[in-house]
Amino acid sequence: MGAWLLSILLMGVFSVACGYAVYGITWLAKKRDKDLGEMSGGFSGFAIAILSVVFIFFSMMNSCTSKYTTYEESITNSLPVYFVIVVIIVVGFVAYFFISNTRQLKKKEEEDAQFIKQHGMTRAEHKAKVNEEKERKHKEKQERRTSFLKSLSEKYGKVSTIFSFSKSNHHAKECEARVFETTKTIVIFKPTSLEVVDIIPFSSILDFSIDEDIKITGGNTATTTTKTSTGSTVKRGLVGGVLFGGVGALAGAATAKQSSQTIFDEKKEERYYSIPINIDSISSPIYTMYFGLDSSSCKRVAGMLTAIIRRNNNTPISQH
Repeated sequence: MGAWLLSILLMGVFSVACGYAVYGITWLAKKRDKDLGEMSGGFSGFAIAILSVVFIFFSMMNSCTSKYTTYEESITNSLPVYFVIVVIIVVGFVAYFFISNTRQLKKKEEEDAQFIKQHGMTRAEHKAKVNEEKERKHKEKQERRTSFLKSLSEKYGKVSTIFSFSKSNHHAKECEARVFETTKTIVIFKPTSLEVVDIIPFSSILDFSIDEDIKITGGNTATTTTKTSTGSTVKRGLVGGVLFGGVGALAGAATAKQSSQTIFDEKKEERYYSIPINIDSISSPIYTMYFGLDSSSCKRVAGMLTAIIRRNNNTPISQH
């Protein structure tokens, strides 16, 4: 029994040692040439361990079929053969590693030569050129934005507040608005192209309302829209703004006459906010700003519009 256990222990230790010997050889090769791969010691050790199991199985079969050889003697007598087989497998692993990497390196050299022929430079040079071009474009974009914003400040004065919104839907804020209190102007432009799309003087803002679209998602989806009447928005918004500031303006405006239809499915509820502004214009009397789920921006803009309309109407602030 002792010889049997010693044989099993020796085979296990030798298998692990051979596995990590393969790993060490391939690791050293990779350290010298970073383009080489690396064979896992765990993989090679696992393969040799399987060989050990097979060896033990055949040793058991040999001892069972022999009348004069015990199982312990069968394993002990077969150890030299086992060691020779393991050495052959280790050499085979290492040879396979180098042959495989040689093929991979040859393929890589052919691909690099094709790349140089196509682009006139190496991959490293091409990558550096691409990164340099990206950096140059980013720098130019920053310089153009800085110059554009400087021109706005020179023309309209100091910026009082900034906010973003969408002119078309709730899912993309493609417009940036800058409010210039000194010259009483709101300038709206696209941040990507730096193109001014609208200029709204304070004096042209007559009224506004707050729309809240409620979307019920999950399972059976239902959409509910709540509309706020514009008729009493300004009056209520002014009172709320005086008492509680921007948030009060939103609350005051929201208490105006509303009509709604809601279908509840006990699912997730999402609220999308927008502000239609009544502009002093015959051709385009309504200017809608969409804020999506950003209720804080909607509240801030509602408070700002309340203050603008109050100043347009020369409404004094009540003292309490």
